[in-house]
Amino acid sequence: MGYLDLQASLTDVDPLAVCNDGTPASFYFRKAPADSASASLWLVYLEGGMWCYSQQTCDARYALTPWEMSSNKQAPQLALGGIFSTSAKNPWAQANVAYLPYCSSDAWVGDVAASNATFGYAFRGQRILQATLQALVRDLGLGSQRTGEKLLLSGCSAGARGAMLNLDYVSPMLADLGISAQQVAVSGLLDSPLWVEVPPATPHITPLSNETRAVFSFVNATARLGPGCEALYPYEEQWKCLFGQFRMPLLQTPYLLNAAQDDKFELPYNIGGTTPAGYDVQSWHPDQVAYAQAFGPQVSAVVASLPALPQQKRSAVFSTACFRHCVTDSAAFWNVAVAPPAGGAGGTTRLLGRRSVPAPLSLRDVASEWYFGKPPQPYRVVQSCVGFRCGDCTTRLAKKLAAGHKRGHASTVSYPADASTSSAAHAATTIVVAMLLTALAVGCMLRSAAATAVQSARVLPASEYARPLMTGLRSSGASAMARPGEKRYMTSERMRF
Repeated sequence: MGYLDLQASLTDVDPLAVCNDGTPASFYFRKAPADSASASLWLVYLEGGMWCYSQQTCDARYALTPWEMSSNKQAPQLALGGIFSTSAKNPWAQANVAYLPYCSSDAWVGDVAASNATFGYAFRGQRILQATLQALVRDLGLGSQRTGEKLLLSGCSAGARGAMLNLDYVSPMLADLGISAQQVAVSGLLDSPLWVEVPPATPHITPLSNETRAVFSFVNATARLGPGCEALYPYEEQWKCLFGQFRMPLLQTPYLLNAAQDDKFELPYNIGGTTPAGYDVQSWHPDQVAYAQAFGPQVSAVVASLPALPQQKRSAVFSTACFRHCVTDSAAFWNVAVAPPAGGAGGTTRLLGRRSVPAPLSLRDVASEWYFGKPPQPYRVVQSCVGFRCGDCTTRLAKKLAAGHKRGHASTVSYPADASTSSAAHAATTIVVAMLLTALAVGCMLRSAAATAVQSARVLPASEYARPLMTGLRSSGASAMARPGEKRYMTSERMRF
């Protein structure tokens, strides 16, 4: 675990840097030890937590999870794991760390005051991040060295989408504060931001693309569309610039993307909406199982196109064939690994005991090599196997596989990127799988219409939209001091969408 202390509010930096309810935003911080070799490293991490996209969903979010829309009752200190840990396992253990609580419900891209058009809520995510950077420069030493500092913008889920959407703007924001790119080099660690445009399994579920269109229509995100994306998509399609599948190939700042092929948010959401049904894998009927089987290849087809060359040659991709969502904020940062196939082909080689065997690679391993080492360009560590949840998701299991234990499926690792991969083949795969998913979605819809009781998905009243999902959520391994009168952390699990 690592401990971060709540800082003063951002009111004196920017009085408009506020949460949805108008309360002033703030951030948590841990200063690097003065004599640490990591004193020149800065980690700026954006918290996740989905968003709201209508009067109904925003009112429900505020009624049921008010800490996601307000700074009231913030704990004075947070205890967090993974990339925040002070363990020697963590390459950022001694870095300067800023953690930004998510209270703007806009994936960190909004900049609009409360009005009837915004259902009475302010959406100031981009302004909160900008004010935090100002505070880090003004008060905490960011950019104080003449050269050699490094800033890693990161986040999980909605926080990762925020990092993705703000990444190309961090260097210009620092330049406005008198900090050059030679003083502070910026890159991004994007943990689970990749949404793929596929139809949900039933008509009761609002497609994530429709949610994105709705958010784009009222949060004033035009200052974060990215020049390449804004030029590529006409106005009626500019919402795509907020959507991972379309935005990721256009990023100009180096990044490392973590994208599980069986993403444990998007896949269950497409099957069960915001109810626990999507996470209850054992209760899925055959059409839903078939939907899950087809979902992974659709994500894989997008992942195969990244990093987009040649402009993203300094970027990297890590992708497991696992049912996961977010790993940076827990021990999964170093426990979830891509396993090389039995027999020793592929992957990298490390000395284990007295014999050299292909070693499993965790996101921590890949992040460390990408950020501090000299990896191949571009750098891709992608697991490939057949079937839903076919990947090995722990280092222990990966080591068994590397030692020759059979798991009943084929596994390959792409490392580094194969520049000869045919983009036409990727496009063909995408089209075929999209057609299959559409057909499966139609089948699920017909089944749903014929059923007398729909358990896997249902229309939600406002009171249930933001209800915490206690079944099947990812265990983050992170904890925090409880906020008086509120239940922000449910046992060891936390909503991270």
